[in-house]
Amino acid sequence: MSIEVRRIRADEWPAVRALRLEALQDPVASIAFLETFEAASEQPDNFWQERAQNSADGYGAGQFVAVDGDEWVGTVTVLRPAIGEADFHNGGLLTAPQSVVVGVYVRSTHRGTGVISTLLEKAAQWAAAQGDTRLTLTVHVENTRAQAVYRREGYAMTGVAYTDTDGREYEMARTLDAADALDVAPRRILLVNGPNLNLLGTREPEVYGTATLADVEELVTAEAADLGFDLRAMQSNHEGALIDAIHAAREDCAAIIINPGGLTHTSVALRDALTGVALPFADVHISDVYAREEFRHHSYLTDVANVHVVGQGIEGYRTALRQLATLIA
Repeated sequence: MSIEVRRIRADEWPAVRALRLEALQDPVASIAFLETFEAASEQPDNFWQERAQNSADGYGAGQFVAVDGDEWVGTVTVLRPAIGEADFHNGGLLTAPQSVVVGVYVRSTHRGTGVISTLLEKAAQWAAAQGDTRLTLTVHVENTRAQAVYRREGYAMTGVAYTDTDGREYEMARTLDAADALDVAPRRILLVNGPNLNLLGTREPEVYGTATLADVEELVTAEAADLGFDLRAMQSNHEGALIDAIHAAREDCAAIIINPGGLTHTSVALRDALTGVALPFADVHISDVYAREEFRHHSYLTDVANVHVVGQGIEGYRTALRQLATLIA
């Protein structure tokens, strides 16, 4: 079984709704939610769209899902109200920042497989990345199974209890430290090479040189290691595959280096993906595109890139990495 745990995307609101409704119908899990299936079913599409948007981006909330193949099999959400907003637990106003775990659910087919541990760890990493030193949750007094799971994951009873519409809830808390934030504040760079760059070394060597794509990836990997970064490299001739890789980088990368190839001059979608994930990125071109055909002078990326390097051969990748490193150090 290979399970991926990642943050949701805003456009996945139908799946967010479906998993929530599934959880509310689960006879074991439903006790954990302060909502009924009937009430959730009546919510309009824009409710779920807003919920997904808020949980996909920013720092006020984060929803993470466990994915097995194409199926969502578990989820956890972390809320972080701002100081002065309503306290999630007692209805007063928050006087200090805090993160609260809500909406924990694992499908019955995947209970006992470690999925909940991975989800809760992701929640802790997210909260620690916000600077929190304590992560809380509430659990129904009758939900002894969940209490045992949370104790196993490092949560302890605080001695505080609340009464809500479903009865009595205990508060549990886990202490966080800087090490918990490591996977959410990664030292990893994504290297993306677009269409036809798999032909480096044989395609128009008088323009692009004789170095191969493998040479590029080896060069950047070594430079990244010297600067204290891991590198993940990918190349595709398909625009959608590049966009998917850029979206995924939001989960575990600090920055992106991209040579979009010919898509530089045509792809609004690629521009939207790069600006959408909000990671610093470098736009790299092996040749001097401004000394070539006029159609190559236009770029959809130059004005939104943090770093722009042209005409340095494959050394341009190293230049771009060094400049990016100064932005994310």
